[in-house]
Amino acid sequence: DANEARAQARTEAASSWKDATAAAEQLLTRASDERLARLPKSDAVRRMLLQDALGFYDKWLAERPTDHHLQEPRCRTLLLLSRVHWQIGQLPDAQRRADEARSIAATLHTANPEDVEMRALLADALRKLGVAIASAGRPVDALPLFVDASQHLDACFHIAPTRHGLSYSSALREVAMMQQALQRPDESLASFGASLRVLET
Repeated sequence: DANEARAQARTEAASSWKDATAAAEQLLTRASDERLARLPKSDAVRRMLLQDALGFYDKWLAERPTDHHLQEPRCRTLLLLSRVHWQIGQLPDAQRRADEARSIAATLHTANPEDVEMRALLADALRKLGVAIASAGRPVDALPLFVDASQHLDACFHIAPTRHGLSYSSALREVAMMQQALQRPDESLASFGASLRVLET
């Protein structure tokens, strides 16, 4: 009957979604494999894999615009793409992808302010955006992004120090490097010291 047909359709859709998600996650896993990253001329392959995964999430979001479960993996894919663009010197693309990821991560954090992983995701996006901007020779614009990231990671660190300590220390070091580039030696020294203290905790 009609109810059975609808139930079967939902079951088939769920199965299709599960299979498609597994395929996208496999693409991300392959693109993130350090063995692939060490191979000569692997950047183009990694970028292609990530573009394919991103295309998957975009397609499903277009069909299911209210499905928030897709936003987090799409955000992480954008961050991986930003990193690849940065590694091969495509700074405008790195910045664009990181900025899009930052916007998604900010929305996810606002919707789940107590979720430590969403806060850490936002911090990661801020750092990736900061790196792209700093690499373009704009430390004055990158500094506030690293400061914001370090503040988010400070909150994460106090809840889960083992998981977030290294990222927090790295963000503080990035703050210090921007302060150094802007000729603020006292502030830079203080930030470097804070970075070391996190590692010693």
